[in-house]
Amino acid sequence: LSFEPVGSKVGQIHGIGLIQVSDEAFGRPIRVMSSAYLGTEGVINIEREALLSGRIHNKGFLILSGYLGRTFARSKPLLLSASLSFDQLYEEIEGDSASAAELYALLSAIAGIPIRQDICITGAINQDGTILPVGGVTEKVEGVFAAFEQTGLTGSQGIIVPRRNVEYLVLRRRIRDAVADGRFHLYAIDRIEEGWPILTGLEAGTIQADESFPEGTVHNKVDAQLDEFVREWKGMQEGETA
Repeated sequence: LSFEPVGSKVGQIHGIGLIQVSDEAFGRPIRVMSSAYLGTEGVINIEREALLSGRIHNKGFLILSGYLGRTFARSKPLLLSASLSFDQLYEEIEGDSASAAELYALLSAIAGIPIRQDICITGAINQDGTILPVGGVTEKVEGVFAAFEQTGLTGSQGIIVPRRNVEYLVLRRRIRDAVADGRFHLYAIDRIEEGWPILTGLEAGTIQADESFPEGTVHNKVDAQLDEFVREWKGMQEGETA
């Protein structure tokens, strides 16, 4: 298991996988990695290219492009090549519960914003950024907590889950006690924007009347880099025709 919940890194976040063994299910942290650069290929799903992703996961992945266009390319082209992959995952991945983690990793890679590695996340998204409930959240929380116990609880570690899953959580006493004592944190969110302050200390940023975002926000930094990609592309095109 490649699990290093230390520091902050660009384009990396810990999602949560669910392993089924007979009638039992176990959650485990899985590192999601992304890179982003100037190009026109859009977002590439490495698991799909390697034939390691199922149809539901592919659908969840395609929603990322919809969110990206809806948020950042309403009145300008989206010139971007990016890739997403799961670190040391060699079996087929199915389901859409990693789509929130994938979006955070992707936007972090575009903007160059580091993400905390001691926070794991599970949750699906739709194209407007709403966090949707997923299955196996109790098992995922327990698996992540066990992984953090192995590395040593620091008091800052935690997990982000969809708010609509909270009422169905049935956690062991030692996890409830750790949350109550502040040794482990359980965050519930309704929208993708709510996770950014937890993961980076920065606000997401609400779009303004001129379709810009407030300075110093995550969305402002993403938007600025996408604008830079457009300028670089136009410069390359003008250089070729000169």
